Amino acid sequence: MELIIFVAASCYGAYWWGKRSRENYSSNLTRDADVERLFSSAGDTIPVLAHLEIDYRDVKGARTHRRIRVRRFTPGRSHGMINAFCHLRHDYRSFRTDRVRKCIDLETGEIVKDTAKHLCGKHEKSPSRVLEMLMRKYRDVIRVLGYVARVDGPFDDSTSRIVAAYVSRLSGDEDVTPSIVVHASALVGKTTLRGFKGAVGRVVNAGAINPILLAGCCREVIEADGKITQKEQEALDYLDRRILSEPSA
Repeated sequence: MELIIFVAASCYGAYWWGKRSRENYSSNLTRDADVERLFSSAGDTIPVLAHLEIDYRDVKGARTHRRIRVRRFTPGRSHGMINAFCHLRHDYRSFRTDRVRKCIDLETGEIVKDTAKHLCGKHEKSPSRVLEMLMRKYRDVIRVLGYVARVDGPFDDSTSRIVAAYVSRLSGDEDVTPSIVVHASALVGKTTLRGFKGAVGRVVNAGAINPILLAGCCREVIEADGKITQKEQEALDYLDRRILSEPSA
């Protein structure tokens, strides 16, 4: 009898523990969703690297002096949200820019008057912004150029310079560098001949980029080492056939 009572009590306790755990989990999901909506409504989060010294006033009005290493920033209409490692708390924290009472950029010594504007400016000048732009707008171009650049070996310095100059001209962005192009190609990944042909087709069909200029860049990349392999010639022949098949070309 005692054993039966013990088992029944254990089962009852497990049921209520599980019920409370599920309720807490659901509550946490709701709070996480609310936070996610807050960030989503504020704008797109951008990567920013910055080392700042700030005087900060929290929601209760308490003021603290902190050094933070910024990793991400989410601009908003009335304020922005900073995600950074806080040396005072030895952990990652979020900070609203409208609660920053004083800000110094420790990398430059600059006294920052507008924290949100300052962080957006850092993002605009950062390699991560250029890389983001390439992956968003020119992924297939990078895939095409990456294929012809890597078909007989890895990216070398001369090849990456040629590709960077072309992409810089194409995008109108002078901040495109050889190292960013190599990084973008690595993110796209190794492209097969089939993937190359698919990317060429999408670029030509989109009509936003002059395919003749793209083919010219590919030829320059291939001829940079003074020889043309069979695979490289196959890529050039496909480009010529695909471009010539377009009435607008």
